[in-house]
Amino acid sequence: MIVRRIERLLQGRLLGRMEGLGFQLRAEARLTTLTSDVVNSSAIEGERLDAGQVRSSIAWRLGMDFAGTASADRNVEGVVEMMLDATQQYSEPLAEERLFAWHGALFPTGRSGMRPITVGAWRPAEAGAMQAVSEHVHFEASSADRLKHEMAMFLKWFETRSAMDPAPVNERRRLAINRLLDGFEGKLSTSKYAKLTKCSADTALRDIKDLIDRRILVREASGGRSTSYRLNGLEDLGRIIEGDSIKGP
Repeated sequence: MIVRRIERLLQGRLLGRMEGLGFQLRAEARLTTLTSDVVNSSAIEGERLDAGQVRSSIAWRLGMDFAGTASADRNVEGVVEMMLDATQQYSEPLAEERLFAWHGALFPTGRSGMRPITVGAWRPAEAGAMQAVSEHVHFEASSADRLKHEMAMFLKWFETRSAMDPAPVNERRRLAINRLLDGFEGKLSTSKYAKLTKCSADTALRDIKDLIDRRILVREASGGRSTSYRLNGLEDLGRIIEGDSIKGP
């Protein structure tokens, strides 16, 4: 996708600049970047880690001795251990055992705060539904009886996907996809697509056909003059994983 290509370009520029630095500066830049990754990734989940502790823990694990002397608590050590394995050993297979090891590193005592939790295993049925909730339920995870099977499908897809990025969508198609992701009111039809992207009906139909061929859109059950389309959803995920990967243009 376009965003991924831009990221690759920026990564290339960064690596080029890094090559021009001395060993000490490269090591310092690496330490700073890893520290920022750990702190910011944890902040997304509402976990505020002490940057000094994170920095010292990473430096110790990477054999660096110039990062300060702040000692890290076991919570920080677990997050750092998990993040370094994920980022430094990214070429290693992602498997059930590795996910469980990450979980064990994050919760070494088998508790989340004062509450006992299942560590290094899939969520059991007695744990109930996992939901993201505020004033209403935003998301509910798969039930425990489906979890192992669906995670197996995901891990299979993750390990067999092509190393190549998907070929990119054009500006019109990206606009339509983003509107659908943001919560499109009503149903997407060819005429609505044309109006949204300011193109002709023929162009809209070609765009929609391409998005269907690439399994980004699917046609709703009703047909004829009322034909409408939606984003490929979770109910179609299993079929896609078991079949081919998303095709390029």
